[in-house]
Amino acid sequence: MSNMTLESILNRVSMAISSPLANRIIMFTAIIWFGASILSQALYMGFNGRPYDSMMMIEFLGPFYLLVIVVELMIWALIGLVLVNKLLTGKIVEDNTPTTS
Repeated sequence: MSNMTLESILNRVSMAISSPLANRIIMFTAIIWFGASILSQALYMGFNGRPYDSMMMIEFLGPFYLLVIVVELMIWALIGLVLVNKLLTGKIVEDNTPTTS
């Protein structure tokens, strides 16, 4: 693994998240996570009349709040990787198109 350059690592990551299955899994995970956050906030607001805040979440989750934060950061990072990958591969495809005169 130490012989791998940064470019080769980025190419492997790009290939892995470019697959249609991985792309669908990442996007469905993000949609489900976002939807669950919205629904839980709405349910809490329905019972208590105000949104919950970060301190309440930390108290409620106890030692597991770090795990939730790490999972959420990973989901947002994956979304970012997918979007950047789509942007970069879209530009590469456009650059490689043959021109006709």
